Amino acid sequence: MEPCCSCRNFFLAVFGVINLTVISTLIFDFSPILTKYQMYTGVIENTPDDLDWAPATSAVRREEENVKIDRSIWTRHSLDWWENERLNGTDLNWRGRHKMHDKLKTGNLWFDENLEKYFISKLEDHQFPANCSKNHWIAYQPMDSGLLSCVHVFTPVLMMGLVKGNEYTVIPIGYFVPALHENPTYDGCGESKDKHLGCFFNLTSCRIDEDQVRYGALENRSRSRQSRGDTWAQFASERTSAPGGLSVLRNWMWPPTGFDKGRIAAGSRKPKVQFWNEVRKHGSVGVHGMPHESVEHIWEAQMEFAFSSMISSWMMRQTSSRVKEIADTIMAKYSDASAGGIPLWKAPVLTVHVRQTDKAWEDPYFQKYKTYRNVSSYATEMNKLESRFGFKWQSIFLISDSGSAIESLAQVLNNVTESPDAANGQDGKRFIMYDWTDDKDMIERIGGHNKIPEDKKYSAQEHFLATLYIIQKISDYAIVQYSSNVGRFISELIGARHRVSCADRVGPNALSMDYYWRHD
Repeated sequence: MEPCCSCRNFFLAVFGVINLTVISTLIFDFSPILTKYQMYTGVIENTPDDLDWAPATSAVRREEENVKIDRSIWTRHSLDWWENERLNGTDLNWRGRHKMHDKLKTGNLWFDENLEKYFISKLEDHQFPANCSKNHWIAYQPMDSGLLSCVHVFTPVLMMGLVKGNEYTVIPIGYFVPALHENPTYDGCGESKDKHLGCFFNLTSCRIDEDQVRYGALENRSRSRQSRGDTWAQFASERTSAPGGLSVLRNWMWPPTGFDKGRIAAGSRKPKVQFWNEVRKHGSVGVHGMPHESVEHIWEAQMEFAFSSMISSWMMRQTSSRVKEIADTIMAKYSDASAGGIPLWKAPVLTVHVRQTDKAWEDPYFQKYKTYRNVSSYATEMNKLESRFGFKWQSIFLISDSGSAIESLAQVLNNVTESPDAANGQDGKRFIMYDWTDDKDMIERIGGHNKIPEDKKYSAQEHFLATLYIIQKISDYAIVQYSSNVGRFISELIGARHRVSCADRVGPNALSMDYYWRHD
């Protein structure tokens, strides 16, 4: 069954946009951020002042000072097991897990490493051009929303530049329209406290302060108090752009009107397919279990999932060294330091994501039953897959905004009432991992993401990204909720790992607990 999701239809259309515009209008009252941009340098790896201005707790710092781990060991461990075909005759888990993968990938789009490399090279050519001054810039402000919600809106903007052609660069800009509540994601980064995705991902080498002409245009428009920028529909319908020019996109507005969606969709499908056909010339692509010609008739959702998964995986590689250091610290506890950092956990690894706290209005289950589903239902779905295909997930990585949900899951999985990972290493027990370095109860204790104290926001997002970085490296499947941006993002990371594109509720990358949702 496929749910009716207006958001999905909107993004499907936007992804294929080819006609961009020369827009000189600017977001209303942009002046507060213009001054900040004069000092903005973006996320720069190995720059402690930019990355560590909001330190973690002293207890975590003490742990980090004493922990050394070789990242190349733990990040390769799961993939090495997955690719070791010699285990076919000896490891029942290897055989059963691959049997499940082969069954669920049937009918879904696959692509190879060469296609991915070409796509990423195109993306980086756009975002890290040889000469920023010659590129047409697409300036975009984030939503007043959570981090991955902002990412999922930023992704189609990146695709706008790619589909248009060469010499387009997307520039994240840090400005928020005043809201009734505090933004759950951004406290700002660096000395200027800029608030945009560049705080967490190195997205471009182009800097607004290095181009006085475009900077001046933004400043002039701000002072003239003209309109807030171009809507996505206007941006989609314009046919012209100028080298060295600037287009400013208005913040994404929900819900898009039927008229706007129609204007975008009318001219999107053909250029989207043209771009896909260009990309697939540089690698191999097909549909699992289907004749070769089936690739000519794939669903748009499969194309777009392929693009999204590659972008999401790339963005995690573009996160800061500080985030990766936190990931190393988390995984050090689950490694044998006396044996050179060899992981104590075993593959295959399942990620379980539970979204609760302030998600009630988006959670279909909560909307129906006025309570969150019992975490035991996640374990039930896991057991069904294991029984059906004859294997066991040896290790489980837990991620949740609810500390009590993590504890309850650990109790269901391993019958522990102490620390969630207290039973690790005991016979017959699963190896449970989670971010033990952070305050797992904070969001639940304070009553929601929007209530995270300002001085803790940046650190909280770094720890959140560290768990996603770990999931990208070690997990081969996930049980999530597609009503959550986090659940959809995790499915994209695992989809990029397997290079299999699937938007279905149950697929080779993930299973969604939301019965009437697909990946949009």
